[in-house]
Amino acid sequence: MEAKEIAGVLDIPNVTMWKKNAETLNRKLGPSPKPSIEEAPNLELKPLLAYLRYAFLGVNNTLPVILSSSLLDKQVAEAFELLKKRLIEAQILIAPDWELYFELMCDASDILVGAVLGQRKVKIFYSIYYASKTLDSAQANYIMTEEEMLALVYAFDKFC
Repeated sequence: MEAKEIAGVLDIPNVTMWKKNAETLNRKLGPSPKPSIEEAPNLELKPLLAYLRYAFLGVNNTLPVILSSSLLDKQVAEAFELLKKRLIEAQILIAPDWELYFELMCDASDILVGAVLGQRKVKIFYSIYYASKTLDSAQANYIMTEEEMLALVYAFDKFC
């Protein structure tokens, strides 16, 4: 529905149309970022509580995961293998049900933005599509509110 039609239905007197023009920021953009699996970002790992520890999915201490410190290395390896197996075998994504409402969840950090499109069926959220993007050098300097808005813009651009 167009904005004027919506305004008529809602009985809103004056609706201004958004311009689809965007002004340039005139910022020099750096090279496109690589996926985390190819070039993991440099993370500052914080000290953990005594009952927690880091385990790494990638080589050279990249892709950290926080685990219980009571797990043995063998148990950690088995857990990672089980996780990989379940991610491959289990139905992670579902086909959309066009009769239900869609939900969009977005999140942002200093290094990436991400979004999940899904639907709730009997109070359980089912994912339909995942998307994420590593921020470039200019976007990495955004304040948190701008990063969250960038996640929304990215999600709508990706899913609509």
